[in-house]
Formats: sequence, C-alpha cells, structure tokens
Amino acid sequence: MKARGVSHIAICVANLEKSLEFYRDILGLTVKMHTTQNMENRPGAESEEMYDHPRKSRTVANVWFDDPVHAEPFLVLTSHPGEQVGGIPIKLDQKGISHISFGVDNVKKFAEELVAKGVKLAG
Repeated sequence: MKARGVSHIAICVANLEKSLEFYRDILGLTVKMHTTQNMENRPGAESEEMYDHPRKSRTVANVWFDDPVHAEPFLVLTSHPGEQVGGIPIKLDQKGISHISFGVDNVKKFAEELVAKGVKLAG
C-alpha cells in the first residue's frame, strides 16, 4: 500500500489565538473545528515518545483552505492553555519541520500585503 498524499500538518503553537489571527484573518483559511480537549486518560497523553511533559488539556483548531481542489493538507494548530510549551522555534538547519510554503499568485505583492498587515517577514 502507498501513501496517497498529505492529510494534515500538526503544529504546536505558544498562543493559539494569535496563530488563528494569522492563519484565519491574514491568510484567509477557514476554521472548521476549535475545541479544548481533556488530556487525562487520552491514549498517548502520558507517552514520553509523544509528549515532553504530561499535559492536562490541549486546545485544537483545524484550519483549511477554501479551495475544494487544494483543501488538503489542512493544518492542526494545538496549544496547552495555562501550561508552558517546550522548545524554541527551529532554524532551517535543525531537525524538524522548518517551514511551510504557501502557493500565491504574486509573491512580491503578497509579501507587501503581509507587511501592511503587521506580519514580520523572516528574510
């Protein structure tokens, strides 16, 4: 059996509401699910292979592109309210997903729109 594509990409964020402001309000993705889940007795919640620290709860938001042809992969944004999120953002030469690239019609114009909306560009 072969994989047929990427279903979703999960990203743990320090501030879910601020991340939603970016993905929803600036990039125009649609939030299709936004909920807080209890982590107690959840399969894998105590697993050292899955979590650096035991977690009491997590808030999850699934954000999707509106284009039905290019809807997947969708993004799963998670945070742990009231708990410290471990780690620091990684750089391009470190292990892990270093960035996600979005297709746009005009890169220069899109970058100008992002800056006008207060987004700080990396390079």
